[in-house]
Amino acid sequence: AAFYEGLPASPYAYGVEAVADGIAVRYVVPESKSVLIMYPQEVELATLLWAEGLEVAISSEEWVEEAAARLREIPSRNGRRLRVHLFVDTGMARSGVLPDQAPHVAQVVLLNSDVLEFRGMMSHFCCTHGA
Repeated sequence: AAFYEGLPASPYAYGVEAVADGIAVRYVVPESKSVLIMYPQEVELATLLWAEGLEVAISSEEWVEEAAARLREIPSRNGRRLRVHLFVDTGMARSGVLPDQAPHVAQVVLLNSDVLEFRGMMSHFCCTHGA
């Protein structure tokens, strides 16, 4: 955690790999800065992600539905939602929704907008040149 204490407050957002890193960053940067967990996480962590004010990559309709149900069980959300980014698999066969399924999963997020906030889409491109 000491490593994160020296982070500048100037970037708009921070992206990290793990939830523990996200929590450490969240504690040292202003609340106005986004802290994104850049890989899909277990749905059981949805309420922790929400409670810590983290954003998360998502990759399936099932995750969205289960997370929404879990978040609705929180008694006093005060209108605060879990911010999500749709992770699209563009050819590297990593975690992510397939491109033809992305519009549907995005729609499911929007249908659960009482507890989820759609922030954007992201991907690892399979090729860095020659496209």
